Amino acid sequence: MRRWFQLNANRLTIQGAPCLLLQHRNVTTRRMAHDDIERAHVQAETFAALVATTGEAILTYDMEGRIISWNPAAERLYGYTEEEALGQSVELLYPPEWPTRVLEYRDQIMAGKLRQFNAVRVAKDGTERHVTIACTPIRTLSGDIVSISNIHHDVTATRKAEEVRDLVSREVIHRAKNMLSLVTAMQRQTASSAASLAEFNKSFGARIQALARSTDLLVDGGWSSVDLAELVRAQLDPFLHLQAKAVDVDGPSVALGPQALQLIGMALHELATNSTKYGVMSDGCGDIQCHWSHTEKGGLRFQWIETGITFDPSANKATGFGSKVLSVLAPAMVNGAAETVTSENALTWTVTIPAAHLGKLA
Repeated sequence: MRRWFQLNANRLTIQGAPCLLLQHRNVTTRRMAHDDIERAHVQAETFAALVATTGEAILTYDMEGRIISWNPAAERLYGYTEEEALGQSVELLYPPEWPTRVLEYRDQIMAGKLRQFNAVRVAKDGTERHVTIACTPIRTLSGDIVSISNIHHDVTATRKAEEVRDLVSREVIHRAKNMLSLVTAMQRQTASSAASLAEFNKSFGARIQALARSTDLLVDGGWSSVDLAELVRAQLDPFLHLQAKAVDVDGPSVALGPQALQLIGMALHELATNSTKYGVMSDGCGDIQCHWSHTEKGGLRFQWIETGITFDPSANKATGFGSKVLSVLAPAMVNGAAETVTSENALTWTVTIPAAHLGKLA
């Protein structure tokens, strides 16, 4: 064991001869205590530096829940300065009606039942913060607990990312179910009205392609909204490619949400198909107007007006899937209203779409 001594030297003369008197005082205990104090000081300075420079919010509160230490990261996270926080109850950070009070946390921590938990805390500006809190009691040398230390790790961004991921997952499942239901209805109704397998394959395939064109636009738009004029062009181009007759398209810029997009897309396909079979697109005579405008409540009024038809549209008993699309399925998809008016030489289809199914153009 190493020992420390204090050495004192004194000159003496004994019987006329010079001598030196050496005294050794054992100061081992004092030196060891001094070293302990030095180490404690260094450790305290190191800990203080870590607390001051860490990116984690660290705070301490006394046995009554009053804040007694507050590091710079806590100020950055919650917006309260050290002067504003010290002396305040830690419940300053709690959301209204938070179920667990600070003294309940204190008792669980003291009993060793709680070391870490997730919570929501509120910053000075009212912003909610999702945090993971690590907690530990602070004891004196005699073992008495005098305060509670908390380290708040901000996981707000992670929680929001998880919420967005869950929302997207649910939305994808929802849309997939809707799409499958729509395809099933198309298959069933097309089969019931087809006279042969060849006719079914042709009609069903064309409808699937029309749905695919609408879906492609929706995917390109990030499943948020699609420009109505772009949809009209995408749906009518396959029919106009072989026709000299153009369609008069006119209306303001409108962004369609997913349901409205599928509604208009399916309806345009059915209207163009009927026109190719029986109307203007079959003989090049007459006119087609595809117009839309906003309603007083911010919704959309969309019209297909086909005039100069050389046959009586009412003579064509529309009982197949196309008729159901125009009269029942389309308006039901958006809780809107649809109307088909026919005469000896004209057909007008009008649908009204509520504002809730319209979006914003990028």
